[in-house]
Amino acid sequence: MARRERRAKRMADWYGLAVEGERGAAAKKQCVARAEEVAEKLPPGAAKGLQNAAPSGPEGIDPITMERLLSQVQKGGPSVQNEALVAVTGLPPQHAAKLLEFALEKSKELRDPSMYMVSTVARGFKPRWHEMVEASVPSKGKGVQLELAQDRKPHKARSVLLGEFSHRPIRDLPAESPREAGASAGAPLRGLQLRDGLEFLVEASPSALPEATQVGLFIGLFSASHTNSEAKVEEWMVAGGTPPKHNPLRLWTMFTHQYTEHGGVVQPDELGDSCFGEAWRAEFCARVWTCLRSEGAPGGGRQWRIAVAARFAAGYRVEVYLGPPLPACRDYLSAEAQRIHPAVSWWAPPVAEHAVPSLSGMASHAAFLQLRLLFVNRENYWWGKEAEVLPSSCWLDLMQASVNSAMDSPAARPERYGLRPAPLNPHGLWLEFGVGSGKTTAAIAMQMRALVGQSATLHGFDSFQGLPSDWDYTHLGAGTFSTGGQVPPHLLEMPNVRIHMGLFSETLGDLDEFGTTPVAFAHIDVDIFPSAIEVLSRIACQLMAGSVLVYDELVNYVGFELSGEYRAWEYVASTYGIGWQYAGMYWQQAVPIVITQAAQRC
Repeated sequence: MARRERRAKRMADWYGLAVEGERGAAAKKQCVARAEEVAEKLPPGAAKGLQNAAPSGPEGIDPITMERLLSQVQKGGPSVQNEALVAVTGLPPQHAAKLLEFALEKSKELRDPSMYMVSTVARGFKPRWHEMVEASVPSKGKGVQLELAQDRKPHKARSVLLGEFSHRPIRDLPAESPREAGASAGAPLRGLQLRDGLEFLVEASPSALPEATQVGLFIGLFSASHTNSEAKVEEWMVAGGTPPKHNPLRLWTMFTHQYTEHGGVVQPDELGDSCFGEAWRAEFCARVWTCLRSEGAPGGGRQWRIAVAARFAAGYRVEVYLGPPLPACRDYLSAEAQRIHPAVSWWAPPVAEHAVPSLSGMASHAAFLQLRLLFVNRENYWWGKEAEVLPSSCWLDLMQASVNSAMDSPAARPERYGLRPAPLNPHGLWLEFGVGSGKTTAAIAMQMRALVGQSATLHGFDSFQGLPSDWDYTHLGAGTFSTGGQVPPHLLEMPNVRIHMGLFSETLGDLDEFGTTPVAFAHIDVDIFPSAIEVLSRIACQLMAGSVLVYDELVNYVGFELSGEYRAWEYVASTYGIGWQYAGMYWQQAVPIVITQAAQRC
C-alpha cells in the first residue's frame, strides 16, 4: 500500500471513519460487541431513543435537547441506526451532546454516521478539545473573572466575569449571512461556515454595568513566545518594571507604553501583528487590540460571547476591560443574531484590520485569562497523538536537548562507535538553513562551544533577503523576514560560526568541500516547500543513524500538512528511503526528529 494511502487509513481510523477490508470488519464487530455490552447496562427502553439518557441534576442534558440534537443529525444525512443510539446513551450526557454535535457538523463527510458513533464510543470518547490546551490561570483582577464558554457555571460573586475559553471550530456569522441571503426562498442553508479559534464569555454584573449605560468592551489577545524558561522570563519582566503577573492589564499596559507616541494604538508589522521583546528572553505580540460598543441590559449587566482567531499554537493571554465607548469601537452582534441557536460569537478583528486607542488607564473593571494552546486545530491534534510527542517547557530546552543528543551521535563521536572521524570535521557537519536574525544560530553555536569548544563549526545558509516566494496557506509573502541583505553583526564575532550568504541554489555547493562527511545536526528553518526540498535533497545521503534534524515550522499552524517543511520531509524521506522517528517533544511549531536508518536510495 502506498505511503499516502496508509496515512489516509490512519487518519480515517483516528476520526472514526469506515475502514474497508478485514481490519475494518473486525473493528466494526468489536465496536458492535462493545455497544451491545453497554446496552445491557441501560434501563429498559433506552435503546429506542434518547429520552432516558439524561440523568437529573444541573450537569445533565435534558431529554428535549438530546432529542433535538438527534433530529438534527438525522436531517443532515442518513438515519442513525439503533446500535448508534445504544452507544451514545452509554456516554455521560455532556459527552453525548458533544458527539452528536460533531456528527451533525461532519454529517456530509462521514461515510456511515452510525458506524462513526459506535466506533468512537468503543474507543472511549471524550471531547478532544479538552486536550488541546495545557492550563488556564483564573483571573484575579478586581471585580472581574474569566468564565467557561462550555460547561461550567459563572461565578456571580464578582462584578464582571470573563469566561475561560473553549477551543473548537466556531460559527462565523458574517460568512454565513451572505450565503443565506443568496439562497433561494425556502432553500436550506447547506453547511455552516466554521473557523478555528478561541471562544470565551465576558459577563458584566448589574453593579458594573447599570441598565442602558453605554460602555466599551476592550479586548486584547497577546501571544508569548518564551526563548528561555518561564521563571527567567518572569524575573526579567519584573526587573524591568512590568506590572505583576496577576495584574489583569499587564500586557495591555506594556503595549500602551510601547506605543505612547501613537496614542496607545498598536502598529502592526509586516506579519500583521505588533511584537516586541528581547532576543534571549521572550517575544510578546498583540494579535487583537479592539473594542466593541454595547449597553447594559434591562435590569443591568450584560454578557458577550467573543471569538478570536488562532493561526498557530502558542502561549496566549486574553485581557479585557470596560471603559468609555470610543467612536472607533465596533458594534456587537445584533439582537437578531444573539437569538440564533446554537449561539454565535462576535469575532474580534486582528490588529492589522482594527486597532483602537488605549483607555486602560481609565478602566474600572478588568480581567485576564492565560493559557497555552498545544494544538491549533484538529489536524495538528491528530498529528500530536500519532507522533506521541509532549510539549517542551520552552524553545531553549528543546534546542539544548537536541544539540546534546546530536553531539552523542555516531556522526559527532565516531570514535565511540569504532568509526574513523573526518579529518577536517571530527564531529561531523553542523548546519543551519535559514539564519534570519541569527538568534537561533547563536544559541546553537554557544551550546556547541560548551560541549566541544571550537572543534565544531556551525555553517549557516541564508540570503538574508527573506522568503524567496510566498508561503503557501499563510498570509506571508516573498521578502518576509528580510534583514536587508545584512548578516547579523553578532554572528560575525562568533568564531565557531561560518555564514554562507546567498540563495540555496548558489551556496549549497559549498558543502562539496566536505565530501561525504556525515551530518550530525541540521536546523531546518526554511518555511516553504521548494526551499525545504532543495535543502533536504542535498543532505539526504549524508544523514546517518543518530543524526538530529530540528524543524522550526514543521507543524502547529493552519495548513501545515499541505505544504512547507512537513510535506517536504515526508517526500524526501520516502524518496530516499530514510528511516526516522520523532524525538518525543515539540515546542509550538518546532519539532526535532532522529534518523534511525541512513538513506537506502542514493
